[in-house]
Amino acid sequence: MKKIISGWFVFMFLSVCFAAGQQRLLPVLHRPDSMQAEHAKTLFLRISNNNFLFDAEYFSPLEDGYTWIGLQLQPELVYQVSSKFMLHGGVYLLKYSGREKTSEVRPVFSAVYSFSPAFSLVMGTLYGSLNHWLPQPLYQYDRSMYDYPEEGLQALVHTSWLEGDYWLQWRNFILPGDPHQEELVFGTSSLFKISSEETDWRFSIPVYTLINHRGGQIDASPQPVHTFGNLAAGVKVDKSLSGNFFQVLDLRIMAYNYFDQSGTPLFPLFSSGYALQPEAEMTGKNLSLRAGYWYGHDFYSLLGEPLFATASGKTGSGAAYHNRHLLTLKVQYQKNFEKGLNFFFYGNGFYDLGLGRFDYNVGLQLLFNMDFRLIKAKG
Repeated sequence: MKKIISGWFVFMFLSVCFAAGQQRLLPVLHRPDSMQAEHAKTLFLRISNNNFLFDAEYFSPLEDGYTWIGLQLQPELVYQVSSKFMLHGGVYLLKYSGREKTSEVRPVFSAVYSFSPAFSLVMGTLYGSLNHWLPQPLYQYDRSMYDYPEEGLQALVHTSWLEGDYWLQWRNFILPGDPHQEELVFGTSSLFKISSEETDWRFSIPVYTLINHRGGQIDASPQPVHTFGNLAAGVKVDKSLSGNFFQVLDLRIMAYNYFDQSGTPLFPLFSSGYALQPEAEMTGKNLSLRAGYWYGHDFYSLLGEPLFATASGKTGSGAAYHNRHLLTLKVQYQKNFEKGLNFFFYGNGFYDLGLGRFDYNVGLQLLFNMDFRLIKAKG
């Protein structure tokens, strides 16, 4: 145990002291839309395709191991009405390998209005999932392979001092007499920039909110109303490096909160908690390495990585550990093969100091995203 802990902190120290040169690695589904005046009255065909293999080798009492393998395909027609207004709609398809039928077929439609270069409003299908830039304890990475797309209302802010994403997602819509509850998620993801991006040392403050609500006044469900969620904030420092391999060193420390304001708590053992997570990361053109430590006390997040939680969300599982101590490691490799085509490989390791066990996940994805111009209206 001492050798493992010592080796881990040696790795973190070397990461900080001997890093050599950042481009920020984008999550594979990240696709921002920027409206350009020259594209007004232009119709595009957009093809988004995600081919994935994800394997979670979990033997923890908090989560079982599992595998995702398949593809997502989302063809859309995108019409930029003017320099400020865009409509796009199509269909989302999810097909798991080894299953005869398509697992999910859903229409997608978005209306996007840009009030200014700094503020946009999205209604309908959101720029969701990994686009929110939520940390792992609040959003489990592989949710992007099955819990997608999101629908509701979203505001996006982009200024010299703030990158903001504020959304209200309807996870389950109800009509009078429905036997199931309405489910909503309110989220915020803010990065406040304290220093200029042109300096070698860049300081910022990330702040996140996720509030989950299950209930409603018009349903016929016997389940109690639940309102619970998470708050998180921290300090982030980026340092430009002069080497040829690694280009940015990223140091951060995050504090997390869990709260449950329900009349009947989600978990009978606790209704509030907290966590602390320091991390160090080095990023280069294609490779990113991150190491960290996690301490959690009575912490839970509905959408987050379950290995960070105090209690298991698995049906029928009574596993609960009031205090969690984890050493974490993340490796990412991303390569652009050609225009619109990206390869992505990643792995996450979790060593539980309390249980004395190691769990990990690995995955690879081949992602294709491209817009094809169909029609440019005259006048």
